[in-house]
Amino acid sequence: MTSDDLILIPRVVKSDTSFGHGKYTITLVMEWTAKNRASQNTVWLKTLTGNASEEMGNAFTILKHRRLLFQNLFDDLSPKTYQAFHEAPEFRAGQ
Repeated sequence: MTSDDLILIPRVVKSDTSFGHGKYTITLVMEWTAKNRASQNTVWLKTLTGNASEEMGNAFTILKHRRLLFQNLFDDLSPKTYQAFHEAPEFRAGQ
């Protein structure tokens, strides 16, 4: 099976944002499904969790800190996603 034979489907399973003690905290749970294009059978399923925290800031810096919070979340989740794709034997079947 080549990579052209797969459909990759991302799905947010859970998102949680909380704040307290002067910090925002966020968790994002992503599910990645790879399906065979022809049969639509699932050939790979992986769930990954990203977490981040950032200070809340004050009335003048709150938006800056919210942007940093989301950037930190994706900075945590991106390498985990890359590693999961890289290590999946289902994606190497055609090599």
